[in-house]
Amino acid sequence: MFSSIDRYTIHYIFLYFAHIPPCSDIWWLSTVYTISCIADELFDAKLNPLILVKKLTVTTSCQFDLEAFPFDKQICNIRVVLSGITKEYVILVPDENGVQFVGQRKLLEYRLISETMDQQDEGNYSGQAVRLTFQNMSNFYVTSVYIPTFVIVIIGYLVFFFPTSNFNERVMVGLTGLLVEATFFSQVSASIPHTAYLKLVDIWFVYCIVILFLVVVALVIIHWLQEESSVSLIRPINSKGTGRKIEVDPQAVRKARAVKLNFVCRILFPILTIAFFIGYGLSASFM
Repeated sequence: MFSSIDRYTIHYIFLYFAHIPPCSDIWWLSTVYTISCIADELFDAKLNPLILVKKLTVTTSCQFDLEAFPFDKQICNIRVVLSGITKEYVILVPDENGVQFVGQRKLLEYRLISETMDQQDEGNYSGQAVRLTFQNMSNFYVTSVYIPTFVIVIIGYLVFFFPTSNFNERVMVGLTGLLVEATFFSQVSASIPHTAYLKLVDIWFVYCIVILFLVVVALVIIHWLQEESSVSLIRPINSKGTGRKIEVDPQAVRKARAVKLNFVCRILFPILTIAFFIGYGLSASFM
């Protein structure tokens, strides 16, 4: 039986066996622990850098510039700067590409097209900036806004190919197109982001409404020229200075002027539309 055991000695007090008489002597057993540095591994800090891995969840916002909406491209920057540790001790260095996006690239209205990481220090502190570039998926607006509204403009332009005598039919088509464009504009404006400045989609609606308004104004002027009540008289002069008054048909004269203005409108409005398309396309490309 052991009376006590410690880290240095083991004391044997009584050992009882059936065939051995009781023991009267005490044996002392010494236990020695040794530590050897031969089994240890020494690391050189220059050849064995320490790696600290931290996972952070950041919620941030990005301020969009919507002047080119819906053909806009947005860039969002996220900066990470070490505070309290200067560049003399710790420097943030990208690993391989630096940033990797593993989520869904197609969002509700935008698509992530690129992600980059650049060195961006703040004073004597090391930092990195993550740049996310988003492209607006404008196909929805092209098919649901631009094409339908332009079809309405074409229908309004076709009234110049109606007979000039059918004023009621011509002006009703123009006014209907104008009202539809205004209603379309109010509905679309309620579903897109609100801004204090004009967006490209707003400029498009302004063009459609203005061009249809000019069509209605042109129709009224053509009708006024055709229905003017003045009568022209022509007196042929003979050698004696006298002659018989010949009354010219005023309806034919008025109709000729109306037809001429109607023909001018057929050419003028497509030219205005082409000029607008060129300016609009350049604005969408460079904004």
